[in-house]
Amino acid sequence: MQAVGQGFDPPTLHQNYEDYVMFGFLNSTLKAAAAVVDIPVSVAADVVTLGGALTDRDTTYTADAASRLVENVKNMTDPKE
Repeated sequence: MQAVGQGFDPPTLHQNYEDYVMFGFLNSTLKAAAAVVDIPVSVAADVVTLGGALTDRDTTYTADAASRLVENVKNMTDPKE
């Protein structure tokens, strides 16, 4: 029979950081994969709104979707940021 507290190693700060980085990488990867749907939908929205002429947006939907994709790919390479 083990005494209370024996056989359990609490996670170290290093392990918690590695888990944080891994979760950030997976999160960015999933967001980048979602761009497969996001970009075509944005293109369709731009077609319907005549490239944003019918809206009061400063940028097109496609440009916003592309910048989100670039940001997520960048975060995949350095998830700490």
